[in-house]
Amino acid sequence: MDKRVDSGQLNNTGLTLKDLKTIIDSFTATLKGTYHARVEYPDEDENGETEVDSSGTAATTAEKKD
Repeated sequence: MDKRVDSGQLNNTGLTLKDLKTIIDSFTATLKGTYHARVEYPDEDENGETEVDSSGTAATTAEKKD
C-alpha cells in the first residue's frame, strides 16, 4: 500500500490515510482467517470414539497405519 501512496496512484480516490488503514486491517484479518494453521484432530473409530495409542495419546492417521 505504501508503494501505491508514494507513487501517487491513490491521489484521486478520495481515500484518507485512516480509510487506507481500515482497508489494510480488513485485508490482514481476512488473510489471517483464510490461511491460519489447522489443528489436527484425532480420528474417531466407527463408534465415534477417539482412538488412543498405548501411551494414552490419540493416534494420528500415520501412526495407525504403522
